[in-house]
Amino acid sequence: MEKSTVKLLANTTAFCVPLILIAPFVIRAIWDSDFTPEQYLAYSIGMASPLAALAGYLFVYLSFIQQTETSSFDKNERVFNQYLKTYQTCIENLEFSTSLKKGSINGKPNRKKTTEKGEKALNQFITRVHEYQQFDGTAEKPLKSIDGTSLLRYRSDANKGNLSNIEAACLIHAVYNEEAFGQYIFVLKFLIEHSKSSNYPEFLGLFEASISYTEKIFLFHYCPLMLENETVNYLKNFNFLQKFPEKHYREFFSKNYWSV
Repeated sequence: MEKSTVKLLANTTAFCVPLILIAPFVIRAIWDSDFTPEQYLAYSIGMASPLAALAGYLFVYLSFIQQTETSSFDKNERVFNQYLKTYQTCIENLEFSTSLKKGSINGKPNRKKTTEKGEKALNQFITRVHEYQQFDGTAEKPLKSIDGTSLLRYRSDANKGNLSNIEAACLIHAVYNEEAFGQYIFVLKFLIEHSKSSNYPEFLGLFEASISYTEKIFLFHYCPLMLENETVNYLKNFNFLQKFPEKHYREFFSKNYWSV
């Protein structure tokens, strides 16, 4: 039985008890002046006592539900805090290596392999996404789809603003790799799914408040492109990153994939 239903029944039965106790006096004054004290006692015992007992039982049951909810919340909060601590550790240990443009030699791009750690690794990942199509696209290198089998043909007119959902998702998939981002993504999904399965969306607000500006840019685009539609709708319904200013998220893709 739902908590709201139990609360309504408990309050209703408790309210009825004094009404039943008062009713005989009203009846005696209006309809039946022969109503005796003995009849009043029999009526009150017969009618009010079971209702009072029922109200008491319902209030005890309501207290049990509230204690269970508090215990469940405390348990889920502890699990969430553990995931959050693991997530923060993953961010600190995140390492991303790639070849970035470092000027040019004889008109050709001079690229050097660079490795960054922590939040700088996410910044480097975003930079690599910006460069991927210009550098790899010049050779018309196709993008692998997320399942790793089918390929998307490179489009010469593609840019950050006109990629479809699947193209943008494949671009993210092409740039990050399991070695660098595997553990981070794994813990991220656990955090989100824990909030969803435990039915405590307020954890999403705590998570959003704890992440950095660079993480918000990354997650604003990663979540709607790489997570299941049901999970994306859950995040959107509870306003996860939905108030992130457009001028900030445009640093990754200029398109808002939450609204597509």
